[in-house]
Formats: sequence, C-alpha cells, structure tokens
Amino acid sequence: TNLGRFGLLHEVSHGLLGHRFYTFDTELLGMEQDAWEYALTLAPDHNVKPDYNHIDACLYTYQNWLEQRATCPECNAYGLQKARNRFACIECGAHWKTNDRKNARVQRHRLDLTAMIDS
Repeated sequence: TNLGRFGLLHEVSHGLLGHRFYTFDTELLGMEQDAWEYALTLAPDHNVKPDYNHIDACLYTYQNWLEQRATCPECNAYGLQKARNRFACIECGAHWKTNDRKNARVQRHRLDLTAMIDS
C-alpha cells in the first residue's frame, strides 16, 4: 500500500540519516521528526504520496510517550530527564526511573535517594 511504502521510506530515512542511538527522549523525538521530513523528500522519487495525518499520528505517539515518562509520579508536574531512564521533579524533588520500551505502557518507579545513599 502507499502507507506501507511511506512507512518504509521513513525507516530507510533513519538509516540514511545515521540514526542509531539516543540518550534523551527529546533526541528520539527529533530523530523521528527528521526521518519523516527526509521521507517527504524521498517520496516523489518513489511514487509515494505523503500522508501528513499519518505523520502527525506517529509523532503524537512519541510525544505522548515522552510526556508520560517525564510526568512526576508524586505531583504530576513535568520533570527533567537526567539519564536514559532517570528523571527528577523540579516541583517536589522526587526522583524516578522508567521502563525503556516504547511499545509498552510507561511504568514509573519512585526512587528513594536517601536509602540509596545510606546503603
């Protein structure tokens, strides 16, 4: 289908752009945006009609995933990503870790830093 070919162009774009690793969630979102933009440039040469609604829907899933991971489990404010799966809240000071899978429900686990320091 056209949508299948468009999705394939997106994945090929990741390869052509050298997207392999990321540390922070915003980097991943940027890679997704860049790959869709590049796929748009490849589409005419491969007789593929761009589907902007599909792009929006795909990017929304990443934005939603990012927001869920960054939401503080204590006060629901947005936190700062400190490492790949570690976050800290600037509102209440909570720290949490998350699971890594983008195709699974986001799980956040509060970290007790005082217990970690004492041990």
